[in-house]
Parts: sequence; C-alpha cells; structure tokens
Amino acid sequence: MFEHAIYFTPTFIAELKKEIPLAVEHAKKDFDWDSIKPTKQYETRSQRKIKRRKLQEDHVFDWKDDPGERACRIWEWWRLRLRDSPKFPCFALALRLVVLSQVSSCSVERVFSQLKLIRDTCGDNMLEDMTEIRMFLRTNGDLDIWTIVDE
Repeated sequence: MFEHAIYFTPTFIAELKKEIPLAVEHAKKDFDWDSIKPTKQYETRSQRKIKRRKLQEDHVFDWKDDPGERACRIWEWWRLRLRDSPKFPCFALALRLVVLSQVSSCSVERVFSQLKLIRDTCGDNMLEDMTEIRMFLRTNGDLDIWTIVDE
C-alpha cells in the first residue's frame, strides 16, 4: 500500500506536530509569489492557449488559474523554506516522501476500459450478474479460471 508508512512512526508524527507552529508562522509571512520563475510546462501551455484562442502574442494568463503551475510554486515555496532553514527536518522528510509517492488512477482506468470492452462486445442489455462475472474474469485474469457446472 503506502511504501513510506514505516517513516510515519508515532515519534516522527509527534516531532512533525512540534514543527507546525513554526510552519504556520512562516506561511503567514509575506511572500512574492511572482518572484518564482514560471515553469517551462506552464509557458508551453500558455503559448498553446494563445494560439488556440487566437489571442494577442503578448497576452498574459494568471498563473494562479493553472493548477499545475500553482502546485509547482507551492513546492518551490516549501523548497526555499527547507533549504534556508534547518528548523523543519520532519516536514522536509514528509514532503519528500509525499512528492515521491505519486498516486495513480491507472488501475481504475484499466477496469473501466475492460467494462467498455465487455459492453461493446456483449451489448448494453446484459444482466448485472453476468456483467459482474465477466468483469471479474477480465480484471482478475491471473486467478484460476473457474467455471459454473450444473449439478
């Protein structure tokens, strides 16, 4: 499941909680978010939007409306805090672990792809039980194939 759970021991969590007041204090300080250089991905997305929408070449989008750019700047804010201050050792470790553990929806997307394949092949009027059995067989293909035998 969560590979890094071994790091989040009761002692680590207690130390992390001690750092929270200082982290809140740092978060309340003024910060010039525009001082952070935009990412290349954001600049590329902005240029594509300008071309698609046929806007002026010098049109400027607000980075705060772009979730990817906003997340990058928040990460950069934390990176600066952690680099300049050794007061956040637990936050530093927790943030690295969270950033390294990327959550994926691939398994769910694979299941939906299998459902679409079944419905395209068998039609939409299949009974729910039969759809469930076919889904189980398609998504758990590594299990032994079981058959229904009339007694």
